[in-house]
Amino acid sequence: MEPALEAVEEPSTIIEGMTFATSTGIATDWLVEGVLQAEGNGVIMGDPKAGKSLLLLHLILHLISGTPWFGCAIRQRVKVGLVTREDAPSLTKRRIARLIRGGRLANLDLDDWLWVNSRDQTGTFDIQDEAEFKALVRDFKKQGCNIVFFDVFNRIHRLDENDNQQMSLITARLSQFGAEVGCQVGLVHHLNKDTASANVFNRLRGAGALHGWMEWGLAVIVTNPLEEKSNWIRRVDLESKEVVVDSFHYVIEDGPSHVELLPAEEKSLQAVGKGFRPRGMAMAA
Repeated sequence: MEPALEAVEEPSTIIEGMTFATSTGIATDWLVEGVLQAEGNGVIMGDPKAGKSLLLLHLILHLISGTPWFGCAIRQRVKVGLVTREDAPSLTKRRIARLIRGGRLANLDLDDWLWVNSRDQTGTFDIQDEAEFKALVRDFKKQGCNIVFFDVFNRIHRLDENDNQQMSLITARLSQFGAEVGCQVGLVHHLNKDTASANVFNRLRGAGALHGWMEWGLAVIVTNPLEEKSNWIRRVDLESKEVVVDSFHYVIEDGPSHVELLPAEEKSLQAVGKGFRPRGMAMAA
């Protein structure tokens, strides 16, 4: 007579609550201190021509170099992926090169820290196209990217961004991309024209599913749009599920061979009647 087989216990689909709560540290793990946590997906948004793509490239260069971003510490270098579909590849190339010069990063070894997919590499990209999706997952996973940014959202899909069900399909696909690569996902997207809301993040264009997917956000607004573009002061509002963070302001200094994003002077902010608030951070209630 053959011995009875022992029953194989199926792995549990639940975990004891206190074990779950204590399985990670209390302190938040940040990519950018107080701005961008090391888990979760988010959106960089702004009005047309507000400078979303330039701000993104500036952030990326500080992530890959491990240098502070507007005074916010970056504790360790971050390997970044970029899918750039908004601008011509030549423009993105020039912007990166000029930001490196402006940020005095040329003496740092930045090779292999940033991996880019532009129209030079693949003429099209649709996140719902299985072949294009798998190819991008494969290549970013191979390079070990910690976060991948898509610029701009409406160029990576063909669905109706005002339809909540359709946008739920896209956000699920983005989450799938992050899970398969093993990375966070960041989007660049537009704000709508409704300026009545006191909360700029309520102006994120499209269906609510996108805002629901977002776990952190940066919104860039021009505070003095009636002035000459060279005098524009931009404000960045921050949203996070981890902390409450003050806005900050910056100006773009554009030279013949470089470009810099610099914190706005207090006197410049007072001149446009915006009142200056220094950077600060407080724990959310």
